[in-house]
Formats: sequence, structure tokens, C-alpha cells
Amino acid sequence: MEKNITLQQNNIRVFNTKLMQSTPILNVIKKAATNPIEWLRQYYSSVLEREVTTGQTLRYVHAQLAFLMGVFPTYDSLLVHLGVCAWALWAILRCIRTSDSRASRQPQERPLLP
Repeated sequence: MEKNITLQQNNIRVFNTKLMQSTPILNVIKKAATNPIEWLRQYYSSVLEREVTTGQTLRYVHAQLAFLMGVFPTYDSLLVHLGVCAWALWAILRCIRTSDSRASRQPQERPLLP
């Protein structure tokens, strides 16, 4: 006994995402959303006198937010305050760790021998 099944294709569209171009409005939205982060990245680069990546910029902002929440508590619970202090310490250590790993990847300048 032979069984035949007939499948019909109705308006199925397949898009190749690699070939699709983003619309200009999406580019404007993306640029507007990343502009403040880019400005902060340039600011941190000038203050630290070395190139700072976008990821490092976000870590610095994260550490600053955690530190401010620990210094200016708006809650009564000591447990919550300790948790925020631990969060700030973790964020600061993460910034230090990424700064150290970036510095170790850069070639060290050696003084010329006279």
C-alpha cells in the first residue's frame, strides 16, 4: 500500500539576513543610542591617557553606579547595604582586572641604552 502526501507552499518567503541592508532610520537610532557611550569612552581615554574600549567604559560606569549606591544608601536594611557594598567591590575589582589584562597585552616600552 503506497501513501502519498501532497504539501502545498503558500506565500513562504525566505530572507537572507546577510544580504539585507539595515534601513537608514535604524542607523540613526543606533548612532543616537551609542553616542553617549562613545562620548564617555573618549572622556575616559583622555583622563586615563590610554585608549579605553567600549566594554571598559561600561564597566567603569557600572562601578561608579555601584559605588554611589553604596555611599548614598536610600534603604534601611543593613543586609541590603552590605550587598550593595559587595557589588561595588566586585565591580571595581572587575575594572582593575580588565585594566591589568589590557596593560599586559600591550608591548612595554624599553628605554634605549646610551
